[in-house]
Amino acid sequence: MQSLEVDRSPLTVCVEHLQQTAGPAAINENVVALAAKLLTDRSTLQACARIVLSDLGLTLRFLRIANSAMFNPGGKTVMNVTHAAALLGTDAMSQIINTVPRNEMARPARELAVLSQITAIMARALMSRIEPRFAEEAFITGMFRNVGELSYAIEMPAEYQRVLGGSHGNMVGLKASCLMHSHFDFDELAAELLHYWALYGAPVLAAHSTPEALFAQHGNPEADIALTASLAHTITVAYLRCEATEREKLMRPCWPALARLFQMRDAQVESLCRACLEASAGLMERVQVTPHGLRLKEWVPTAPVILTVADAAAILPPGSSTKGLLETAISRGVDRAAWLPYHDPVVTLGSVAGDNWPMEGPGELPQLVNPRKPPFLLAFGQRQDVWIDFAKDNRFRETPLALTMKPTAFFLLPVVEGRRVRGCLYFDWAAKRDVAPETVMPALIALRDFMASNMPAA
Repeated sequence: MQSLEVDRSPLTVCVEHLQQTAGPAAINENVVALAAKLLTDRSTLQACARIVLSDLGLTLRFLRIANSAMFNPGGKTVMNVTHAAALLGTDAMSQIINTVPRNEMARPARELAVLSQITAIMARALMSRIEPRFAEEAFITGMFRNVGELSYAIEMPAEYQRVLGGSHGNMVGLKASCLMHSHFDFDELAAELLHYWALYGAPVLAAHSTPEALFAQHGNPEADIALTASLAHTITVAYLRCEATEREKLMRPCWPALARLFQMRDAQVESLCRACLEASAGLMERVQVTPHGLRLKEWVPTAPVILTVADAAAILPPGSSTKGLLETAISRGVDRAAWLPYHDPVVTLGSVAGDNWPMEGPGELPQLVNPRKPPFLLAFGQRQDVWIDFAKDNRFRETPLALTMKPTAFFLLPVVEGRRVRGCLYFDWAAKRDVAPETVMPALIALRDFMASNMPAA
């Protein structure tokens, strides 16, 4: 009997890739200090725990191992580093620090690691106001609140750079860009990773739930810890990653909980941010990060230079045929390209270049392109030149053209004359996964503009 292959979601695939990774690197000074402390006769678990908690890489590795079936067969989540150290013992701790990665993290992963540490400090300060005995659990929950984005940035830097490129330097845009490129957001990824690492309870709850939902569960210790970490994360994002214009939007849902439960106003939150930055000054110096460098807009990669029609003359000689222009795109790394003109309501396959086009392409195009709803398939995009992965969108996976070509990624560039969309350039990277869109984007936009300027009247 033939087995059915389960259609795994993009989130599941990403989690399977990340769950076995080593996680963020430890700071070498912390590893050396912990090793030295373990060698002294006067070492205590509390002293070792303080060193571990000062380092995200060490904390994550210690808790992951302490919550494994070998050291924690009972299954009750260990969210206290002193408890984890007692379970492991000094011999196991010495072995762990020899295996923790110590390589320097590249930007922007190192900035994310600093922000995670600041979030943890802020969560501990908030929890100390209402229940000091849960301060360390709040600290750890805050530290892991953004572990999804951090792990993604460390292990998948090229994909993360593409997500950053679509964010326009703001957090709302970052989430939208992540959903568009990956089909999940970083909070979902954080919750799934924490689940696989057996760090259940408050950390997963903080990643899964909104501050409003957690505030409604006040009195439940896990919910209070998760709420504290979630608020600390929002504050850190709003005041350290965002510009002032975006800050109010992010903070608006948090003010009721901050005012009622923590008795904090805007000025007090700003004071808390300054105190947390001061407490993290040593860490920022060691990893060469400045407070200004924590702004999201500082991480956004430089956009490729967009050629104008005049600049495209050397690439696209005037008078070139449509076929010739498409072949120019092919020569610059595109697998295949098509010019799709239409006279409402008929869509035709005007000119193509490249191999493996379906034999009944023109007859199938009306199912893929709706000329009555311009700009065609770009209803999903934020800009005309947006990068869209249609292969994971059910509305296009079922079209005859998509089923025939089995595409992995599309570029769709509409050709506009005035306010009317006259056609669409179509580019498919089905075979060349190593071709980055930014390497050919200037030529494609110039190609679009040139064709729009030379398009005959209907």
